[in-house]
Amino acid sequence: IVSNPTYIVGIDLGTTHSVVAYTRIIDLDQLPPGESPTIELFAINQVVSPGEVQARPLLPSFLLLPGPHDVPEGALSLPWNGEMNWAVGEYARERGAELPHRLVASAKSWLCQTGVDRTQPILPFEAPEDAQRVSPLEASARYLEQIRNAWN
Repeated sequence: IVSNPTYIVGIDLGTTHSVVAYTRIIDLDQLPPGESPTIELFAINQVVSPGEVQARPLLPSFLLLPGPHDVPEGALSLPWNGEMNWAVGEYARERGAELPHRLVASAKSWLCQTGVDRTQPILPFEAPEDAQRVSPLEASARYLEQIRNAWN
């Protein structure tokens, strides 16, 4: 817990997109009459094409778990980790459309499914046995990890 927070942050962890809004903590009595605090969207760093990172206000809630030959070496590098072996966001959605057995989509929807153990590695659903898998909880945690690392 931060003892002297600077911002109020809101995260919408959506099924298809995640977004972060924030505002600086201020004393409302210091604002001119009729003015409100400014709320801004946070641009989240993400891989948008192999080796290219851009900050965008929407983070597609997609997780790509590529095999050893599915993406070029270094294609998933981020400023905070040059050796990523998975991707969240725009490139995950685009490349994952070509590799559906390597793509986790709608992970949040799986969190409310009572017929499955949400902590077990079941996604991508119907992926071959040799494919990397994660739990719905882990996939959602990776979306939040991406946001946290981009913020820091």
